Amino acid sequence: MNHKYIKNNCESCQRILSGAGKIKEYKCWFLEHVGEPIPVNGWLVLRLKRHGEGLVSMNKEESEELGQILNSLPKALKEVTNATQIYLCSFNESVPHLHFHFIPRRAEEKRRTIDFFILQNEVKSGKVSAIAASETASLIRNIKIRLN
Repeated sequence: MNHKYIKNNCESCQRILSGAGKIKEYKCWFLEHVGEPIPVNGWLVLRLKRHGEGLVSMNKEESEELGQILNSLPKALKEVTNATQIYLCSFNESVPHLHFHFIPRRAEEKRRTIDFFILQNEVKSGKVSAIAASETASLIRNIKIRLN
């Protein structure tokens, strides 16, 4: 990775550099499981490897690779998690670095859409129990196998 495209005070850039939670590294993108505290087993985050702030910052190579990822990742995640739906979200405001959230919603889950981000805040504040990191290990192994 070319470090001249990394912003030192960017949370996403630092996570990419650290390799924390890495599931797969693409040419232009970095895929990881959401960090602790974990609100949903299988919640993945896809980050642009260079610092870019929003959809309009993508170049042609990045957008083409994103298209390929969007063709395979949701299918693999749905298969591995037995989800009925895979949500895809990108806001890029609280963390101004282009990234996408892939959130599996299972049949038994009552929350819908934006409620998952409310859940994430509740888990961070301790109002709701987090998923143990050990519970995600098997899922991460399976998604790695499925994507490679």
